[in-house]
This record gives sequence, structure tokens and C-alpha cells, in this order.
Amino acid sequence: MKKFDPKQIGQVLQFTLQSNAGRLKNGYKLLTKQLPTPEVGTTPHKELMNFSRIRLLKYAPPETGRTHKTPLLFVPSLVNRYYVLDLIPERSVVNFVRSHGFQNYMVDWGNPGVEDQHTSLEDYVLKRLDLVVRRIIEEEGTPPTLIGYCMGGNLALEYASIHPENVAGLVLLATPVDFEKAGLLSQWARPEIFNLDKFVEGHGLIPPDLLNWAFTMLKPSWQTRQTRDLVKWGWNDDFLRGYLAISKWVNDSVFVAGETFRQFVQQYYRDN
Repeated sequence: MKKFDPKQIGQVLQFTLQSNAGRLKNGYKLLTKQLPTPEVGTTPHKELMNFSRIRLLKYAPPETGRTHKTPLLFVPSLVNRYYVLDLIPERSVVNFVRSHGFQNYMVDWGNPGVEDQHTSLEDYVLKRLDLVVRRIIEEEGTPPTLIGYCMGGNLALEYASIHPENVAGLVLLATPVDFEKAGLLSQWARPEIFNLDKFVEGHGLIPPDLLNWAFTMLKPSWQTRQTRDLVKWGWNDDFLRGYLAISKWVNDSVFVAGETFRQFVQQYYRDN
């Protein structure tokens, strides 16, 4: 018969009591909105360009000294805020690569206004992204490596294929390429199911709530899992800090230019 170590039992009981107390304390603060949302996008930076609601951010040089000549340009998705790549210091892709000696830049696409409803993919790739890349080349004297995240990876891939002379390298994060394997979104985008032109003409700018609903329907149990994790780990202040930061990002969505949406659905999801 296995013997129980009284000291180990005591440690387990102590941890259980402390974690349950932490859940109650943090749960109460969360329900009563006493927990402050962490500040996001805090890696030091300056604004290098600002045009057409778009900003080019240049991050402070690495504190340990720059060890790589080639700069990095992060190209985020058009459907979410850029700061998912610079969430909080301990969960920041930007901060991580900066600590390894890279000079970083970021495109902030902003939130499109009514005047942007006819903005096309060509406008984003061949005009706006091109201006950003050329400004970095002017600043650095050398082309950047593009790091595209999600839909931003598709924009970066298009740009790199058109202007390879302006790109030192290409890295894609969570970027779909073969849209025949895009799952439910490809099924929902079929012409017999989704009247794309009427949808775009009716909205002009695609509301973020509609896009969030579609993404939620891809994984309906996601919110349940989030709640489960919150209950399980809610006693941990570090977990809660990350949870609040990503929740802020999820609920801070942006509009999408109607023409860009039309082209992306047609050219990627339908025509691959």
C-alpha cells in the first residue's frame, strides 16, 4: 500500500486553498471591473509615417545593441489591430526579436473610414505597402525582411512577388496560402451560398462584428474553452494579465474596406 507523505499532502492542501482564494479574489475583481486592462503595444517606438489612416512605426533599437543589418517589417492583418504582435512585454513578438538584435518596423493599417470603402487590394499592396517599404529602405539603406501575420502575410507575399528587389526575405505567420484547404470559410464563400457583390454593396465597409461572428462559428467551443481556462487559471495573476490583454485585442476589431473584402474573397477563397 502506497504511503502518503504528510508534508506533500500539506503542500497540496495549501496550494488548493491559495488557488481557490485567488480565484475568488480575481473573479470578484473581474466581475466588478476592478482589474485594469494591461496597456498594450508598449515596446518603445516612434511614428515614421502617417498617411491614409496608416502609420509606420519604428521601434527603438535593441537595448543590447543591434547585431543584424537587415531590418524587419511586421505586416499585420487588415481585420485586426497590429498590437497582437506587441501585446504586453512578456508576450510580444516585437520585443522578443528586438532582444535578439533586430531593428523592427510595424505597419499599423488603422481603422478604415467611409472614404476607404472602395480601397482595393492593389491600393494596399502596390501603393500603401510600397510606400512603407520604400521609406524603410530610405531610412536603412537596405531592403527589409517582411514578416506577415495572418492576412498580412498574403499582402506581404503579393508584394514580395511583385517587388522582389525591395524585399530581403519573407516570413509568414499563420498565413493561409492554399485556399482549397481553407475549410468552412471556403464553403461559406461559395457563390451559391454567399452573394458577395450584394453583401459588399449593402455594407460599404465590412463591420467587425460580422467578421468576428464568422470566426467564432469556425470554433464555436472557443469561448467555452476560454471560460474554462479562466476558471482553472484565474488565480494566477500572470495568466489573468495575458487573458485581459488578448481579450482587449479580440474586442478591438476594425472595419474592412468593402472592395478589399470583395477581392480577397473572390481571388483567394473562390479562385485560390
